[in-house]
Amino acid sequence: MPKETLFNELGSKRSSFSLNEHIYIKESFGISIQAIMSRAEGLDIISNDQFIKFRIWVNRNENHKKEIGFGEYKGVEHSSRFKQLIYRATAEEIITMSKAASLSNVKLAQFCDEFMAI
Repeated sequence: MPKETLFNELGSKRSSFSLNEHIYIKESFGISIQAIMSRAEGLDIISNDQFIKFRIWVNRNENHKKEIGFGEYKGVEHSSRFKQLIYRATAEEIITMSKAASLSNVKLAQFCDEFMAI
């Protein structure tokens, strides 16, 4: 994934991520979540410690390794930037889950079920 593209999608420095952000990138670009995180670590968007924490999370569950249930590349373009920004702001604790649910136009419980911080 090109550096500029990843910076546009994730920003230049991150302290936290949500799984949903990566699913959107995976579905949009056809790149695995593990490859996204590896590239983010290589570009210093995330720290080596964050990457190790992610790898531990992946290795705890076979479904995580295979990315089962974590979206699929559809080859169809659609706008998901707003939702991705909501997940990012929530992961970075810029907005509350309640505000994110309101902006997403869903109930708080539904948003909490959708949102997974990693």
